[in-house]
Parts: sequence; structure tokens; C-alpha cells
Amino acid sequence: MRKAKYKNAPVFFNGIGIISPAGDSPDEFFQSLNRSERKNSYFFYNDQEISAQIYNFDSYKSNPENYFLDVCCKAIYAAIDDSGVDLMEEESCVVLGTGMGISDMLLRNLVDGDFMSELSNKIQCRLQNDLGLILKVFIMSNACCASAQAIGFAKDLLNTNQYNYVIAGGIEIFSYLTYSGFKRLNSLDIEGCRPFDRERRGISVGDGAVFFVMSRECMGKTKCFLAGYAVTNDAFHIVRSNVDGMCIGIAIKKAIRRAAIRPSDIKGVIAHGTGTLLNDSVESSVLYQLFGEIDVTAPKGVTGHTGGASGAFGVLTAIYSLKHQCLPPVANLKNIDDSIGIKPVKGKKREKKMEYILVNSIAFGGTNIALVCGKKYDSL
Repeated sequence: MRKAKYKNAPVFFNGIGIISPAGDSPDEFFQSLNRSERKNSYFFYNDQEISAQIYNFDSYKSNPENYFLDVCCKAIYAAIDDSGVDLMEEESCVVLGTGMGISDMLLRNLVDGDFMSELSNKIQCRLQNDLGLILKVFIMSNACCASAQAIGFAKDLLNTNQYNYVIAGGIEIFSYLTYSGFKRLNSLDIEGCRPFDRERRGISVGDGAVFFVMSRECMGKTKCFLAGYAVTNDAFHIVRSNVDGMCIGIAIKKAIRRAAIRPSDIKGVIAHGTGTLLNDSVESSVLYQLFGEIDVTAPKGVTGHTGGASGAFGVLTAIYSLKHQCLPPVANLKNIDDSIGIKPVKGKKREKKMEYILVNSIAFGGTNIALVCGKKYDSL
């Protein structure tokens, strides 16, 4: 591998693959966001009625591991196909973010303690058998920040010339463990996630995968790039964000500085927006302190909370918001919480000229990741 001193330069999104209840293409996904279309599944599992956004419950119920691999690899294959890059001739790798992975296999006593490391080998085998690609697979397992961190790490790998192309993104399938955990925390909203609504009650569990083929050069298709990112940690509580939001703010300010832009250049925000009382309150407070009455959207009203994949869904939302120069509405938002100062997009898409968008990802364990996405113009 060619190694060089780190150069903080933009990296480009040159291919996109998505598998999701909200759509199997970026266009379908963005249309679902603009229509505020939520496709909930209702089913019984362990004699419990479940309400969640699931791509294929029958496949999950049959074998979570196969379901995980199918959804993951389909999204990766779609991203490679969309990019048009012949990865057989290029130095490339996969950086994959997931929070729970195939943890439900533990409920069936079908995996042991090494199941995460084995998972990377199984993905490598799928890629080799299906596409003939021999690619190293890195797995980031950092709760809800996992795919955002994977995308940021891809930028580091590209900026140090470790690889010519990096396939980065996230995958999360429905997890009964996750569902039960959020129910135990009294943080589930069976009517659907309602970010920034004054009646919000919690998350809705979703699943799906989003991957990008990233490189140092723009291939002339998406014309969107990752300008900068930053990671901080609250070191405060295993599940709760620190109410002062200080470390979230530090991550955002660092990401903007590394993108070599000013805060005023950020014209929209793709919020983490989980629909929980505390998280939305803390995040909106930080955004208002930094940007004032900035326009904000949050895709989880449509997608549900896709856990470790949610950062990748946020980046895809940013890319298409930049492409179409509009922010989609926050689904299920009926009455904006009067206590927040930001401007969540309500009812219909908000058209506006934007060159840079901020994407937030905030996780259990106190990890905060901020990514700045930009739109390429001829002058760049």
C-alpha cells in the first residue's frame, strides 16, 4: 500500500447503494422522505406484538445472519454498480458500521463470542464468491455512530493514500434485543418516531443498509463530497447524553473547521433526531447555540432508528438534499416543540440554496460524530 502524510482534503461519494423499507434506490428513498412515507410492519415475535420498519421480516425470522449478509451485500453491490468503478483493478476495502450486527443469533445459541470478527470473514467470502473481489473488511461497532464513524474513517484511509477506493457505510437489521432494550427504557413510540414534536415519546426500530464508494476524485456523478468530520465523547453515561451538549458542540465546531468553512456556510442540518425527549432537546439546544434558527430535518420519522446504519442514512439524506437543493420534511411532525429554537422542516420539503450540510450522529456511550457534506461546483 502507498502511504503518505495525512492530507485533509475532500473525498467524494461516487456510488450509492441502499436497501431499505423506504426504497431500494437513492431516488426512491428521497421520494419517501419528501412524502413523509413510513412503512411500518406489524407482527408477532415471542408472543409479543412488534411495530417496526423492517425490510423483510420473514427473512429475519428464518435466519438473522443470512438476512444480515443478504441486505449488507446487496447494498454494497448496488454501490459498486452505481459507481461504475472496476474494483478488480483498484486498491480498495470495505469499512462497515453496525451497532448490533447479528446479535439476535445469540438468542438462538448459534454464535459465540467471536461472532463480530467472524462476520467480517463471512462478508469477505460473499464478496469473493459473488464478485471475485478480494477486499479487506473493517467493522466499526460503535452503537448508533458506527456508520458515521466508518464514513469518517474512509476519509482518513483515502487522505493517507492507503486505498484508491473505500466502500463505506452501514447495515443494521431488526434486533429483538434492541427492541426489548428500548422498550425496557420506555423509549419506544409504537405510533412512529416523531423528531422534535412536542408529543414525541421515543424511537421506532428500523433496519436497512446504505453504502458509498468513496474516492479522492470526483467521478462526475453525485458531485457531493465529505469535507470534514470530527469525533468526541461525553464520557458521561452509558446511554444518556450529557445535558450540557458540550461535546456535541465541540464535534460540530471541529468538523466545520476541518472542512475549512465558516459556521454560516452550513445552510441545513440532518439531525440525529431520535424522537426521544432528552436527545432531541439536547441536540436542538446545541444547534441553536451554534447556528440560531437553522433549517433542520431528521429522516428517522420515515426510516425508524436504523441504529449503527443511521449515520449512513443521514449522509444519503444530505447528498440528495444538496443534489435537489431542498430539505425533506420531518415525518410525523405535527406540533413543533415550543422549547426548541431551530426550525424543523414541517409538512412539505423546504427548497433553498445549500452548498454545505451538517450531519449529526449521537450514540450510546457518549460518542458524537459530526460530518460536513458539500456540493461540488466547477470552482472546487
